[in-house]
Amino acid sequence: MVITVAEVGALDRSRRNEWTAAVTERAKKFADTDKSGTRVPPFASSMRPRQKLPGGTTGWTPDATFSATRPIDPGGRTIRMLAPATDPSGIAFRCDQADMLAFRTEYEFYYDSSNGGSENEFANGFSIAPSSGSPGDRACHLATQGTAIKMTTASFQFRPADFPQLAMRFRVVKDLEGVDAGKLKKGKNDAALKMWLLLEDTRPGGKRYMFGYWWPGRDVSGHFAPADSLVEALSSRRNLVFSTLPEAWLITIGGQNQIGKWETVQRNLAADVHRAYPGIPVGALKVVGITLQSDSDATRGVTETYFESMTFNRAR
Repeated sequence: MVITVAEVGALDRSRRNEWTAAVTERAKKFADTDKSGTRVPPFASSMRPRQKLPGGTTGWTPDATFSATRPIDPGGRTIRMLAPATDPSGIAFRCDQADMLAFRTEYEFYYDSSNGGSENEFANGFSIAPSSGSPGDRACHLATQGTAIKMTTASFQFRPADFPQLAMRFRVVKDLEGVDAGKLKKGKNDAALKMWLLLEDTRPGGKRYMFGYWWPGRDVSGHFAPADSLVEALSSRRNLVFSTLPEAWLITIGGQNQIGKWETVQRNLAADVHRAYPGIPVGALKVVGITLQSDSDATRGVTETYFESMTFNRAR
């Protein structure tokens, strides 16, 4: 932390007044929009009974966390691979529970060990919040204020080739500027919404890979990347001294004229994965983790996204 503070100039005596003024201005900016004290009360009940985990449990507990450098350990438990023959209705994630704990319990979502937000906090964290235009007038609410929030489930394993039809419904309310999650670094590595899939090559000696979709925002030149753009993520193959992060690719979703509007994104997941990793047979790849993320820690900005549902279905 001391090194980081020094890098931004806080220990430079000649810049002390400049640093103090910048911190004061930023604190005022967040105070003007901050609803950190606003807790989202639970709904009276969930809209439906909790579905049984189709693949089995990882041994999830509400306070368990995960780290990008330490995969979730199922504790000797085997998660059943989902398949069209045994799971013809596909895989569905719906934000229609009474509160975020109920959502996380149903799908076994773990929080990142470095999360900067709080559960059920409206402006900085994850919650199930009132949402006009959603079933039951509720949805998952992802919000950050100069922070990063992330949650991951390892309880759903399936091949993109078996459930290629992906649909997500969401609404980005507060977006960022000067951002770029790719290797070109045309902005800070933040985004109002990212959905990641951790993939595993099931062939002998196969590695793990990351693939996902992201809402890009405007980069430093004011450009909003067109939908369907494929970029290598900034974190891809990043060396962390003790480990190296997996190769990671993202496809752009959404558009600058869609801010504040509900959007249903439909993708052919198998085709997208093959596009990102053409050298790997798509049938050899399986999903072993799913992550929802929003972050503004690099830009020190503010994000707000409503996420209603996500489904993976068989080929039509």
